[in-house]
Amino acid sequence: MSTVIKVKQVNEMSLYVTRHGQTNYNVNNLVCGISPAALTTDGIEQAKELGRQLKSIKYDFLYVSPLQRAIDTADYANVEGLEVIIEPRISEINFGIYEGVHRDDPGFIANKHNLAIRYPNGESFIELCKRVYEFLGEIKEQATKSNVLLVCHGAVCRAINTYFNEMSNDDIFYYQTENCQLLKYDYLSR
Repeated sequence: MSTVIKVKQVNEMSLYVTRHGQTNYNVNNLVCGISPAALTTDGIEQAKELGRQLKSIKYDFLYVSPLQRAIDTADYANVEGLEVIIEPRISEINFGIYEGVHRDDPGFIANKHNLAIRYPNGESFIELCKRVYEFLGEIKEQATKSNVLLVCHGAVCRAINTYFNEMSNDDIFYYQTENCQLLKYDYLSR
């Protein structure tokens, strides 16, 4: 069962963020960045439950990662009445040569622990943060005093959390967002 976690509270725009529903990669503990991954039956149910939670929240903009698992999550959540805006900057991190390997793979773990190292043929967490932060800055300017919903991915949720909260490298490494968990952030007045 998903819950809304309120991270910070002020009186401006609220940013709601959720991770896509469960995929076979999640079930099998495989690394999945930009690889195509379909929602499981449980993932579809998680998305429908997310939709029930979203009925009580008024949001004005819906941004979704271009990866199919995020698009499907938004569709199953029955996000009513809003145009879906596909936003490539909230696509999952590119894990390069580690796409599809088991999460216990020593090479993957070594790369994951160093946030500045680029995954071979992929990108680093720092590079991911750069594109996510750029997008978050844009929606702050474009949608102040409006609520925004993002349907994205685990590493993107981690990057968003670092945008709003100071975190140590260990905090970043261990920060997890469950499938279809709904997070809420509020932009500070500037």
